[in-house]
Amino acid sequence: MKKHIMIFTGLTSHVNAAKVKMFEQIQEITSATAGKFSVGYIEFLKIPEVKSYVGQQMKQKGVLGVWNVEEGNIITMYSLSDEGAVTACDVLKKSIIEAPIDLDDKQCALIGTPILNEEFKTVEMEYQKALVKIVVADTKTIYIYQTSAEDEGIVKEKVSDIFFRHAVSEEKLQLPSSELRLLQEQYKSEISTLKKQFANNHVTLNIDNICVFIRGNSKGVKDAKQKIDDILRTIYRKKYTLKKAGIVKHMKSEQGQTKISQVEKRNKVVIQLQTGEDSDDEDNRGQAQPISPRKTCTEIALCTTHTGQTITIVVGDITELDVDVIVNAANKDLQHVGGLAKVIVDKVSGVFVLVGLEIDLSPVYTQLMTLNTHTSSLDKVITVEDIPKTPDSSSLELEDDLELRILPQHLNSIGFI
Repeated sequence: MKKHIMIFTGLTSHVNAAKVKMFEQIQEITSATAGKFSVGYIEFLKIPEVKSYVGQQMKQKGVLGVWNVEEGNIITMYSLSDEGAVTACDVLKKSIIEAPIDLDDKQCALIGTPILNEEFKTVEMEYQKALVKIVVADTKTIYIYQTSAEDEGIVKEKVSDIFFRHAVSEEKLQLPSSELRLLQEQYKSEISTLKKQFANNHVTLNIDNICVFIRGNSKGVKDAKQKIDDILRTIYRKKYTLKKAGIVKHMKSEQGQTKISQVEKRNKVVIQLQTGEDSDDEDNRGQAQPISPRKTCTEIALCTTHTGQTITIVVGDITELDVDVIVNAANKDLQHVGGLAKVIVDKVSGVFVLVGLEIDLSPVYTQLMTLNTHTSSLDKVITVEDIPKTPDSSSLELEDDLELRILPQHLNSIGFI
């Protein structure tokens, strides 16, 4: 047969019989479309070893099949029967495995590099019996063609591993500044060990005050990120709220910072100050309530104690102050028969008055503002009762000799005369 022309040579009778037989066979030939295939698939099928392998598979199935690649990469299968053509198409499809692998942007950078080409050749040689061919379809996809379905998963895994080992990847872990400090200061040994381990896999690790930065091959970066996450899961966090005026300024001062540093080193912790809306004494002045709705009193001084109480010194009519309680000295009989006490009682009906003895109340006043039992909301106040009548009353210990009473919840301010 030459150029699609069949030439018979022999005795006339024999040639005629052969021609008749051939025409009969031609009449029985039928075809079936196997489908449209990729360029890589067609090129792989053209390899002599692959073509021979497919023919052997058809022979084992007891079917005769001949394929032809037509325009548009469409394969048509020819056989001596419709059933044979369909079976041959099925054998062809099962004989060649096509496995795509999609690449990300970092992996795409490896396409065409010498190291990637060498890795591909190594895999193809390792699975030479399986007739493996790795083809770059485009900048985003590669295809693996092979004749062994049994090795499909293994080969694909090996090729994927090539990109994980060689593609450069970066990972930034954004962490709270306190956790970054803790990793730098209290996990030095662990981080140093990890850096040495990562270096063996060509992965670098850097921790600064902004983030944890990991750079290297995709697989190494993934493993490194997992190990950092494992360390972060061991960090215990607890929040404490301190509501004391001046605490922010104190903790930011040199003395406060020194103390914090000592506590951190001693306990292997990191303390982070989150001020939020907290502020110091000077910042709280604008938040104080008006001292007199009628504005007949003049404020001449104001300060806030370390426990949160606001002390205001004013000049004016004390009965017009916007306070819940007025504290005034009284005589030993506790009778408001004259003086300022009587004026207040007469002018303000139902006023809640705290009474005391005729003693020097300056130490009482001073310690009233500093007792630890005094809360920032002034829901506890000190009342002067049952103080022993001794010449040295001013030197008595207030915590022993003064009784604490809880005032009604609506009482939260006091006026002293």
